Amino acid sequence: MSEDVISIIIPTLNEERYLPTLLESLFRCPTPRMEIIIVDGKSEDKTLEVVEYYQKHSPKHITLKSIKGAKRGVSVQRNIGERHASHEILMFLDADTSIPEPDRIQELVTAFVRGGLVAASCRFLPIDKDPRALLYYTTLYGFHKLVEKRDPYALGACIVTTKTVFEKLHGFDPSIRVNEDANYCLRASNLGSFRVLPTVLQISTRRFRKEGYIRMGFTYVWLLITRTIWGERRDDKIPYEWGKYET
Repeated sequence: MSEDVISIIIPTLNEERYLPTLLESLFRCPTPRMEIIIVDGKSEDKTLEVVEYYQKHSPKHITLKSIKGAKRGVSVQRNIGERHASHEILMFLDADTSIPEPDRIQELVTAFVRGGLVAASCRFLPIDKDPRALLYYTTLYGFHKLVEKRDPYALGACIVTTKTVFEKLHGFDPSIRVNEDANYCLRASNLGSFRVLPTVLQISTRRFRKEGYIRMGFTYVWLLITRTIWGERRDDKIPYEWGKYET
């Protein structure tokens, strides 16, 4: 398994504001060679126009292509992306993430391959300099490290895995509405080792800004409790929208 090539899959839904930041940060990464696959869930803004612009300005070692998904759904879109991926190493990123230093992607890939892992995530810090967000993501990293061997839990904002593992698991489960990312990592851990790597990527605080830190804090805790007691959430009883951000 080569550390020199990677397929990066990014599901999008109305991401015209955040996607440029992610793509520009990826374009600054000198290695590895990347295939970036945007799988769009019928965006109603200028997301696909953004992709077309960056396709014309991508570096020689990066291929950027877009796919229009037949239906919306982050799991569905990730699964579509995998079917179009050319390389064994897969990295799933959310559109509101950013690569803070050019060597971070290579660092993640190298740690993943040399660690013999079947899946991995990373540490996140907020793009916005908000002490509340810093506290939240610092605490989250500690929680992820605490449970990584017993009950893997990760954010879909960054998951590294392989096509071999992905296909054995039949990808992400589209019937799970929230925590489908944690479910994938948990199932993958039955095939080998999962780790939350110390490499830092950045992530937006847009959901907190829209819903409020206290409200979202309680929502995430309640999601964790209900998942632990009753299993995966396949209903809409806890509001959790996608693709509706103006800030």
